[in-house]
Amino acid sequence: MVSIKDKAFLNLCSSISSSTDGERLRLFNPGNLDEVIGEVALAGPDTARAAMESSHRAFRGWPSEPLEKRFQILSKALELLEGESREVAHCITLENGKPIKEAQAEVKAALRDGRFQLSGSALHPPSNDQPFVLEGDVLGEIWHAPLGVFLVITPWNFPLATVIRKVVPALIWGNTVIIKSAQQTPLAVSLFFNCLKRAGLPDGVAHLILGKGSDIGDVLVDDPVLKGISFTGSTEVGTRICRRVAGRNVRLQMEMGGKNALVILNDADLKVSVRAAVTAAFTCSGQWCTSTSRIIVEDGVYEMFCRLLVESTTRLCMGPGLDPDVAFGPVASGSQKEIAVQAITQAKKDGARLLCGGDAPLFVNGKPGNYIEPTVFGDVTETMPLFNEEIFGPVIGITRAKDEKDALRLVNRSPYGLSFSVYTADSDKALRFLNGADCGMAHHNLHTGYRHPALPISGWKESGRGIPECGHYARDFYTQIKAVYRKN
Repeated sequence: MVSIKDKAFLNLCSSISSSTDGERLRLFNPGNLDEVIGEVALAGPDTARAAMESSHRAFRGWPSEPLEKRFQILSKALELLEGESREVAHCITLENGKPIKEAQAEVKAALRDGRFQLSGSALHPPSNDQPFVLEGDVLGEIWHAPLGVFLVITPWNFPLATVIRKVVPALIWGNTVIIKSAQQTPLAVSLFFNCLKRAGLPDGVAHLILGKGSDIGDVLVDDPVLKGISFTGSTEVGTRICRRVAGRNVRLQMEMGGKNALVILNDADLKVSVRAAVTAAFTCSGQWCTSTSRIIVEDGVYEMFCRLLVESTTRLCMGPGLDPDVAFGPVASGSQKEIAVQAITQAKKDGARLLCGGDAPLFVNGKPGNYIEPTVFGDVTETMPLFNEEIFGPVIGITRAKDEKDALRLVNRSPYGLSFSVYTADSDKALRFLNGADCGMAHHNLHTGYRHPALPISGWKESGRGIPECGHYARDFYTQIKAVYRKN
């Protein structure tokens, strides 16, 4: 298996910007903290500036390459990545901690997103882009032109998928990119960049920067050649970036925090809704933007739902992610574990009823790791921090709703508006929730994390800013429109 320990592997990754001005970071396996998986050189300000200059120079030539050539290079890169999918999934688990089956699913989802952005549906969506008669012998066309250098900032929870769904559309539309990837998870993204280079991507078109945001974030964001930022991360950091570029002609695409609600009405299929709750709450140990972190249950089925959810949650097998029998892995870092432990402690103080979990074992299967048991609290009220604050970990709370109207009120009692789901057998009730929920992604009888490449990831309120990512909106974000008039 590929490991960052292999110097030959690092030498192959020539797309990583040379980092000589920053510190070095030692990396540990979250599922076995005794295992050092390697050490990376972090970029400093000089490396960041050099990467921006290189991308700016590369933009002079990359957009002039025919679309067919850009398509061939990116398609080849995805083909190469698919050929190494087992190694890539292994790397994701090694650096992130998620179970190997989840890592394999991430690789498949990343390839699906990338290929959709290269498909005819994404490159030529139904629109008025074809010449059309305006009046008399005057024809009109709409052209889509690249903007220039884009900064793509990606998190550690999906170290491959978030990169591919941003980078592929940026490049296919003729832009150049700087990837500021989370320094804790360099393996999978490095393999992808190696595939780009092997597929023939010209030098300078894409740069991978591994560095601390506190060291290089402002340097990258403040660079005058920057034309756009695609960001996935916390609302706090995303808002700071928005303020930083205020007044400049920098396009923004911000996917930020969430406190996603799953609503269970009295007529819901409880077995199906429990499976949805477990999947959305505890996949990636709860560390994904569209995970379920609030469950709102109508009074008539509240106690039965709580019992079934506890039964299902306690059956999850926790352990190191590389164990094929494990369904629930560690959180990605010690800091994430600390946040989850603090949330559990606070919920107990606030009077929430601990239904299962709550412990943070130092060892699982004989391995020291960043472990938190999948934790469920009942009797969570709308004034508790557990109901309102994003934890980004395997800790969920269940809140009782008096009726359908009260349930919808509770859904919208949040500063966030990313994803939401309602389970009900009544389509009229479902439509009322889908229309009334203040969020950018709404589901009926599907869990809150469900998505398809054809539709956008859209955050409302404090969950997003700017043009949504994915789907046909990728073209809108990474291009500027030129109205063309022609007379026959």
